[in-house]
Parts: sequence; structure tokens; C-alpha cells
Amino acid sequence: MILLADAQKGIAIERMSVFSRIADAIFSGKGKEIYPEHSEEDSMIFAQEIKRISDGEEEKG
Repeated sequence: MILLADAQKGIAIERMSVFSRIADAIFSGKGKEIYPEHSEEDSMIFAQEIKRISDGEEEKG
């Protein structure tokens, strides 16, 4: 699971697998479709961090 917090949007708890699929979509060039308000660079950074966290979880489990 992953916990996200934003002062304006609140708190979200979601399964890591959901974010992993989002990261895969960003890597396949669909970043603007998923997060149109963010730059491609920001989306790629987000996807890279999700994969880094996901890979760390796989090593633990």
C-alpha cells in the first residue's frame, strides 16, 4: 500500500499495484493522458519513484 497526502486534496491510500500500472503507462508515453496538468518530466520522476519503491517492496517480500 501507498499513502499520499496533499494539503488541498487530502489523503489517499491505494494498493501499490495500482501505482505500478500508472508508472507503466507513463513509461509507455501516456503521461499527459494520465496527468495532463503535469509536465512530462514531472510524470517521469513520479513513475521512476513508484518503480523504485515497488522494487524495494519486492525485495522485502
